[in-house]
Amino acid sequence: IERHFSGHVATVWEDLARASVVRDEWTRAAPWWGTGLDGRPLEIDLVAESAVRKSLLLGEAEWSDSSGPSRLADELRRKAENFPAAVGRPCRLALWLKRRPSRESKGVSVFTPREVLHALR
Repeated sequence: IERHFSGHVATVWEDLARASVVRDEWTRAAPWWGTGLDGRPLEIDLVAESAVRKSLLLGEAEWSDSSGPSRLADELRRKAENFPAAVGRPCRLALWLKRRPSRESKGVSVFTPREVLHALR
């Protein structure tokens, strides 16, 4: 049963992550699929522009416990470097995770269900 529902929970978690982005700071967050600078397919769970359109918020939402937070942070950094819209623009990187990791990656914000629910109030 857990395997059956895990995909649904992950999809809902991505939706909640996008909805939790503070609207007075950022535009509406959306997923992004396209071609990276390397010519290969690229997918980012959450992309938003700053209210003044100068910087980007790039994020990944992961509900599974199987993915290590440091690996996810490294993967997000690679995606940011390969994201065409990020060229010449500062990027804020963030992970939306089921649990706060014991060690967080420098330069990558982490949001848990507690912060998401607080932002949705």
